[in-house]
Amino acid sequence: MIELRDLGSVIDQLYGRREERLNFERRVKELKAEEMKLREEILDTLAISGLEKASGHLATAGVKTSIIPITTNWIDIHSWIRDNDRFDLLQKRLSVLAWRELYDTGVLIPGTEAVEDVDLSLTKSSRS
Repeated sequence: MIELRDLGSVIDQLYGRREERLNFERRVKELKAEEMKLREEILDTLAISGLEKASGHLATAGVKTSIIPITTNWIDIHSWIRDNDRFDLLQKRLSVLAWRELYDTGVLIPGTEAVEDVDLSLTKSSRS
């Protein structure tokens, strides 16, 4: 447990660590964008040249295809899932915002319960 007289110092330490992490996350975001651009350039070049793969000194890049779903009508999908008992097609998590909206109006969806989530709000001090 933190001594009360040290609380401000520990809060400042937390703020500093969070700033460090956020700076890393910004850099990671930039690196991911650079990766995506390079991936697109490689895919375009392979397509134009008619190649399926190519190599550098460190790695080989190859075209990989797979079939993935695109949702065009959620009502039809939900109906089919219910009719065929294929709930495994859905990811098992509720939308917190939609659930809370119902809960705030007095509706508690069967199979759920309200649990208080305690978190810490951390904002930059205007004194610094």
